[in-house]
Amino acid sequence: MPLVVGVGRLSKEKGFDLLVKAVANLIDAGVDVGLAIAGDSAERESLQKLIDSTGHQNQIRLLGFVADPRVIYRAADVYALSSRREGLPNVVLEAMAMGNRC
Repeated sequence: MPLVVGVGRLSKEKGFDLLVKAVANLIDAGVDVGLAIAGDSAERESLQKLIDSTGHQNQIRLLGFVADPRVIYRAADVYALSSRREGLPNVVLEAMAMGNRC
């Protein structure tokens, strides 16, 4: 199963809610895909509730804080930037440096 990855602080401006909804829509349409989001904050609980509401907890997961994000980038088939406001953040440069499609 291809794996989409997002990395960052779990906050509204990072748009992980949009990413969860987009991947859930793909899964609902029959696309075999997974999503892993690395990061943490007070927003984690509301994001988990959103994931639970999709019914796709097996394919969409919150990983929490990951000390070495290179592990996540290596596992990814695609890195997705879902930010509502950022142009070219460091996380995209990191993903590209690890050879990820962005």
